[in-house]
Amino acid sequence: MAHIPGRIFHLWHGALTDRGYTPAARANSDKATTLVEQAVRLDPEYAEAHALLGFAYAWTAIFIEENPSLIEKAEVETALAERLDATF
Repeated sequence: MAHIPGRIFHLWHGALTDRGYTPAARANSDKATTLVEQAVRLDPEYAEAHALLGFAYAWTAIFIEENPSLIEKAEVETALAERLDATF
């Protein structure tokens, strides 16, 4: 199982406190999403990474960029996380 670095949560914390589009919030969100996407590529069976990636896509769609495809991606990642680990 891969370990998701704590800096991902730090990046999202910065983005979450902005609650809307700012260049800093977008940069933090994009960087955190990229790191979680890498975690999923390294370990496709890592349910927590899929759940976190679903959160990243949904958060970006809700607070930064109105983009229905991000919601669809969030649903796919969340469903995959639930299939891999029923506790999600």
